[in-house]
Amino acid sequence: MFLMSVPGGSPPLPIPTTALTNHFRSDLGVTYSESGLGLLIVSAWADQVGSRDLSESTNKPSLVASQIDGYASIRFDGTNDRLQDSSGDMAQGFHLFTILNQISWNDAAGGSMIIGETTDVNNPALKQAGSTPNIKINTTGTENTAATIGDWHLVGAYFNGSSSYIAVDGTETGAAGNITADFSGGLSLACRGATAFANVEFAEVAIYSSERTGTALADIEAYFADRYPSIDIS
Repeated sequence: MFLMSVPGGSPPLPIPTTALTNHFRSDLGVTYSESGLGLLIVSAWADQVGSRDLSESTNKPSLVASQIDGYASIRFDGTNDRLQDSSGDMAQGFHLFTILNQISWNDAAGGSMIIGETTDVNNPALKQAGSTPNIKINTTGTENTAATIGDWHLVGAYFNGSSSYIAVDGTETGAAGNITADFSGGLSLACRGATAFANVEFAEVAIYSSERTGTALADIEAYFADRYPSIDIS
């Protein structure tokens, strides 16, 4: 596991914990082993707050040191790497934040999943929308983040489950009607179903059980800005 000492006299800001239900950091809770080629192969990433521990027995990502402000990353190869939890449905709504770097765009198999649930495309997803380099947040409050390949970003979205627009095979459509149930199938990283995978790396993922606005949102952004000073967080 890679740890980082923080330079300077000020202690780092803690992550705000009100409504924080799940938290993954690349320097905490990572189970890995060294491959014959010297790669650090990740089999599990432990939730630091809740019980959505992520794991994979076959198509495992890798741990790469010092990728963003001295911190490691969990890197997915875009071919088959994934991490998934098996703790059940995610109740709506929730506010997700992640520090990620999209390594390359790949529009094969209906677009590349960045982060999302494990089974149904009607459920929450951050994914590549078609062949253009935008990160699609697939819910009400949809936003596109113009992402430059190789640049780290803070991406956040509130998933309230009431959108009539869902992303299917890289195309946004309202034909499926409203999403009214909890988000089924749990949470997965870098995978949509069994065929679409993302070439991406994560340094951190945080999930809150309610929408963060005003001071609460500002405090979360301040935490990420303090921890990752090289990222322009506004």
